[in-house]
Amino acid sequence: MSWQSYCFPIKGDGGCTPAAQLENAKGTTHMATMATKKLGTKTTTRRKTTRKPKELVNYSFNGENYVLDLHRDRVYRNWMAIETNKGVSIIGAYKASLGL
Repeated sequence: MSWQSYCFPIKGDGGCTPAAQLENAKGTTHMATMATKKLGTKTTTRRKTTRKPKELVNYSFNGENYVLDLHRDRVYRNWMAIETNKGVSIIGAYKASLGL
């Protein structure tokens, strides 16, 4: 169907344009709102992320004292990050001692 089939005639004018169609349709039908409504727009809502509290644990492994950040799976010695391979073994030993 074309837009002419939905046209409302204007007084004194036999023709109809889309602008006249909207002007004639205001208040009488839902045509005006259909023509001006944005299609395909969504309103997105933001979700607040729930943050876990920082879990810093002091742990002694092979005579050295370490600080374990269980939230980020990091291991620190004197607040300097240590290499990943050693950190994985230290966190594994800590979790094994807890029975996890």
